[in-house]
Amino acid sequence: MAMNATYPSVVHCRGLTKAFGVGSTATYALQGVDLDVRVGEILMIMGPSGCGKTTLLSVVSTLLDLDAGTCEVLGRDLARMNQIERSRFRCATMGFVFQRFNLLPGVSILDNVTVPLLIGGHSRKDAESRAVRILDELGLRDRTSASPNELSGGQQQRVAIARALVHNPKLIVCDEPTSALDQNTGQVVMETLRDRARQTDRAVIVVTHDTRIVNYADRIVRMEDGVIIGCNGAIEAEMPS
Repeated sequence: MAMNATYPSVVHCRGLTKAFGVGSTATYALQGVDLDVRVGEILMIMGPSGCGKTTLLSVVSTLLDLDAGTCEVLGRDLARMNQIERSRFRCATMGFVFQRFNLLPGVSILDNVTVPLLIGGHSRKDAESRAVRILDELGLRDRTSASPNELSGGQQQRVAIARALVHNPKLIVCDEPTSALDQNTGQVVMETLRDRARQTDRAVIVVTHDTRIVNYADRIVRMEDGVIIGCNGAIEAEMPS
């Protein structure tokens, strides 16, 4: 597994706390969570609904502010960034696969996948060339001109994954990426994510209930009631304290 001298962890968080509401009505989604995601790994986060998995993912990916604790991503302290810096950092370094696909309904699949590249300043020609390659890799080369409402749920999920990967992000965060897929297609998706994780300075975080894909994980973190209750995997012993 690759290791980077600048940041041994793609994600390094300590004491993450996040509450919704105030005072006696506050609900704590995260209660002092420590988390490391190492270079080159797929980390899966599992646990019952409402245990804090998606909140943890949202904090790490800068979509939610934390209330207490520290979180560094790719060597950057998120608390030291303002909202504009976080947005630029997120667009440049992260890819997202959401539980709801969040595809643009009025444009083609090809145009949906080019969006991150166009936002990043790539020419349309380059953006379309890259989009076609990743769609081909995910078995959608013949659907580039289709609109999202012409695709099945599983095909829409693969488009969402193509959009997350097309700009070659260093951190890929996925919320139930295989929930709408059959087993064979889910394997294609996970193999694609694993290939990306093994590239230099990259990692993948997957929140999932799908036990069919656990063999793709390097480590599995288990959550309950806003805390991590267990962690297993081949590189657990390498985790920093």
